[in-house]
Amino acid sequence: MNYNPSPKNRFKESLLNKNVFTITCELVPGRGSRSKAQDNLLAFAEKAALGGQIQALSITENAGGHPALSPEVLGKEILKLGIDPVMSG
Repeated sequence: MNYNPSPKNRFKESLLNKNVFTITCELVPGRGSRSKAQDNLLAFAEKAALGGQIQALSITENAGGHPALSPEVLGKEILKLGIDPVMSG
């Protein structure tokens, strides 16, 4: 994974710009902290950051009532990749 912190908040900028259609994508973390599911989510996040089409990634907490990795843990990793995480609980 590349460490590519973005100096600007693409999500906020897109919301404030009436000429931009804001696109977000929802991620649902798995149970383990270093599982194939988490690796796949981070790989997707990296592609989203580099692609520039998605402004933010939403991370749900306990989707469907199933215990999972904390959104804050995954959010920190996603932020390091250069895309804004939006965490819901």
